[in-house]
Parts: sequence; structure tokens; C-alpha cells
Amino acid sequence: MGGTYQVRLTVDGQSQTEPFEIEINPNETYTRGETDEKAETWMALYATAEEGVQTVLEAQAAQKRVAEALEAGGASDALQAQATVVDDLCQEFISSMVATGTTLVQIISEPTKPLSMLVTLHNIQEHTEGPPNQPWREVYAKVAGEMDTSMSAFRAELEAGMAAFVELTR
Repeated sequence: MGGTYQVRLTVDGQSQTEPFEIEINPNETYTRGETDEKAETWMALYATAEEGVQTVLEAQAAQKRVAEALEAGGASDALQAQATVVDDLCQEFISSMVATGTTLVQIISEPTKPLSMLVTLHNIQEHTEGPPNQPWREVYAKVAGEMDTSMSAFRAELEAGMAAFVELTR
């Protein structure tokens, strides 16, 4: 994308920095504003994907935490039951975001999950010129909205589930 950048060359501890500008090909049919718009949508997509990935990692960490507590031994029936509640909640959330089959056939047979949809939207952006079109925007808005709703609900349920689990470990 067009813009002003800098290049720095360092040789034997001596650095030189020189600014340069990349301009849009004058033969293109889109404007600088449209390329800026593309960058903005790309960064929004990235932020949504990053939040989704981090929430999946939170779910995996919670699963690990309850598993480690149970492995320590001496867990009551109530603690084991709550650990199962937390683990099931986390697994349900994870499988709602990414394909989780154990074989390639299972994975590719699952419906497309939100994080995979974001990868597809990213790939479309990467291989097209100019700003995203209206169908792209509609798909992104739908996926991002569903992810926001799902992540918010999951975090609230996880917080309650982990609070109950921690209480039982005391």
C-alpha cells in the first residue's frame, strides 16, 4: 500500500536512515482513500481473529487448570463434577470456533467455523485490489458479531464455572 516509509542501513555501527514514499500505481482504478479503507478493514479483521484465538487459548488454559487440579488427587465428587462442567464448557466453545475433529476427514467434514471464515476473508483481501466490497463487509459483520456474542457468553460462563471450581478447591 502507498505511504511514507523509512529504510535504515547500519554498517560497522554507523546508521543512515532515508525516507521514501510508495505511491499507488497511477493506472489503478482505486484511490488512496480506498486503499486506506482496505487497511482499516484488514486491521479490524486481524483484531477480531486475534481476540478469537486468545479466547480459545483461555479456554484451553482453563481445561488444563481443572485437569491439573484433578490430577493432584483427592478431588471430591463435587470438584470432579465442576471440573467436568468447566471442561465441557471450554470444549464446546473451542469446537464452535475451530474444527476439532481427530482425523482429517472429520475436520474437513465439519461446517466452516468462524476463525476459518476470517482466514478466508483475509485471503480474499490479500488477493484483491482496492477496498472490500459490500458482500465481504456483510460476511465480516455477521461473523464478527456472532463471535463477539459467543465470546462474551463464554467468558461469563467460564468466570462463573471457574469461581465455583476454585471455591470447591478450598
